[in-house]
Amino acid sequence: MTLNDGRIFWDLHLVRFRGDTLAVQQGDSTLRFPINQVDELRLVRKAERRQTNEPNRYGGVLGGGDDVAFRLTLYNLVERRQILAQILKDHPPAPSP
Repeated sequence: MTLNDGRIFWDLHLVRFRGDTLAVQQGDSTLRFPINQVDELRLVRKAERRQTNEPNRYGGVLGGGDDVAFRLTLYNLVERRQILAQILKDHPPAPSP
């Protein structure tokens, strides 16, 4: 996740989206951010080694080609709410242990 001020947070897990606040977990901490401060969310997919049609060439390895990016800066608050609701619907948070 990238914030409007340029800070980047890695290895986050979605917790919930309520009102205009997005809650994410990073390690043992739960962080909350107003959605108007979120510039970009990126779903980073696990790197896979796939052989292409060319011998000794591989695709999708650590290049980020399979990542899904949501650039929220381009949207108003209402549209951001809709996008985040859809992200949580498509990628629900893992149940609490």
